[in-house]
Amino acid sequence: MRNFEKARTLLRQFEGESYVHGFGALAATGRVADAGIQALAGRELGEAVARALNSFEPEVGVPSTLNEVKGFGPAHIALALAAAKDPPLRMKLDSMLVPLAAEMADEYMGSVLAAAATGELAGIRNVQPVLR
Repeated sequence: MRNFEKARTLLRQFEGESYVHGFGALAATGRVADAGIQALAGRELGEAVARALNSFEPEVGVPSTLNEVKGFGPAHIALALAAAKDPPLRMKLDSMLVPLAAEMADEYMGSVLAAAATGELAGIRNVQPVLR
């Protein structure tokens, strides 16, 4: 619990991509990622942190993919995508680091959920921010 509190305190100081760098620093400190992770940016940084977290999760006894969660299945992804397109929930898509329009949910959010289910990061689609 003490390490969790230290990690939470450390991560509170980061925003946006630097937040992901914060996770990278924690991963490097925990020796599940190379210290060079701090030199990465963008998608490379995100994938390196995801791989580090995936290698760490089994050590602490938690699933590293959604498919490892008992009872999880494709219906959960479909439900999440349907909920993302529900007009009252639009503010959730608008407040993401890279805001999504509801019509973008299947393509972009769907690819992230599929990767979370399988652990295969290559299928995640990159989004170009839309100017509003």
